[in-house]
This record gives sequence, structure tokens and C-alpha cells, in this order.
Amino acid sequence: ISSPKGVIKKEVYKGIEPKSRVQITFSGPYEGGFENYYRKSSLAAVLDIKLREILREDLGGTYGVSVYHNDFILDRKEFEFTISFGCSPDRVNEMISTLFQQIDSIKNFGPKEIYISKVKETQMRAHEVDLKENNYWLQELRYKHYYGEDWMPILTYPEYVATLSPELVKAIANKYLDTNNYVQVVLYPEKH
Repeated sequence: ISSPKGVIKKEVYKGIEPKSRVQITFSGPYEGGFENYYRKSSLAAVLDIKLREILREDLGGTYGVSVYHNDFILDRKEFEFTISFGCSPDRVNEMISTLFQQIDSIKNFGPKEIYISKVKETQMRAHEVDLKENNYWLQELRYKHYYGEDWMPILTYPEYVATLSPELVKAIANKYLDTNNYVQVVLYPEKH
């Protein structure tokens, strides 16, 4: 099923626990190659840190935020970029508003260098561990072969990490987080 176009907002009322769940998904046309994949992963990592800091630590509005992306290569040639979190039903609007303020900030000014440094450090640490794992090599080589992609980024990954900057993340956010094209679904407890 292809993602809908435009801004779609839905509310679902189910369950009795006084908790809400928010999921916002941006989508668009898939562009192949490891560089695009790396850029979306890096944007997700920056947003994950920033939103956890703001929504959880500063506002105390959620226990956690999840930010991830998927590429649908074979069937519909699309990407999806999803942000989700749980919060109190009476704080849903505040949390969503703050989330979009943070996206707007990244799109207009880019993230602070501290976020870039944290992401780069995490990426390099994970890559060093991955290179020692047979399972990593098996998965990567199988994926590259199946989709007909170049396997060299496995070895040149540090070069991609070196390119990550606030300006690049700003450009990536403007490319993939189109605030005129997303689906927002909020789960609320059933009304009695």
C-alpha cells in the first residue's frame, strides 16, 4: 500500500489505560544508494537524541521517543521516516507541537555540533564492532547482492561519517521531513 499524500491526521480511541501513543510518519519517493540510506539514518539518530532530550528530559512528557526510517525498495519504491512516543492524553498537543518546533529548528538552522559529534562517535563505535562480527558481514553482503548495490560502503563507511555536519543534516531534514506530507495517528483511551 502506497503512503497517502498530504497531511493526514487521525485519532483512535481504544483501551482504558490513561496513556496515549503518537506516531508521525513522513514519506516520499525512494532514492537508492548507500549515501541516501546513511543520511536518513544519521538524521534519525540526531532527531532521536534531540527529541529524547527535549520531550523526555526537559519536558518530562514521555518515557522515550523512537525515530527510525524504512526503505521499501521492491514493492513501492518509497521511504518512510517515523517518529513515535507515548505520553499522557492531556499532553499530546503539547508534545506534538514541541516535536514540530524541533523539526522546524533543524530544517532552518541545523542541529548543534554536539549532536553531530554524538552521532559520529556512536556510528564509528558500532562500525568497529560490526566489522568483527560474521553476522554483520553476512547480512550486509547478502543485502548488497540481493539489491544489486555496491558493497564498498562496508569498507568506506568512515568516509561517510566524516561528511556528517550540521549543514548536511539541515539539508537532509529539508529533503525528507516534508511537513506538507505526513500521517499523524494518535491513540487515546476510550471515552466512557
